[in-house]
Amino acid sequence: MCLASSSVRKALHSWTSRWLKYTDNIVQSSERMTRLIDDLLIFSRLSQADILVESVDLNSLLSQIVSDLEITIVIRMPRFVSINFRL
Repeated sequence: MCLASSSVRKALHSWTSRWLKYTDNIVQSSERMTRLIDDLLIFSRLSQADILVESVDLNSLLSQIVSDLEITIVIRMPRFVSINFRL
């Protein structure tokens, strides 16, 4: 009985860890989307004002994109899990 309980705990811990990673990714993506919308609203109000150009760290941007897509790639990969219960 302890073996089954241990297997269930391990499976639950694995699921919880993945769930936390997914929710963290959703929160980060929504924060970036909020910044993008705010920036677009500011940009739309500029009309005649001078536009300030600033450099962008493309490595950081690409790293964020890869991080976002990583979960999508993992979700699409088939995963087989079996838990053997012995009484």
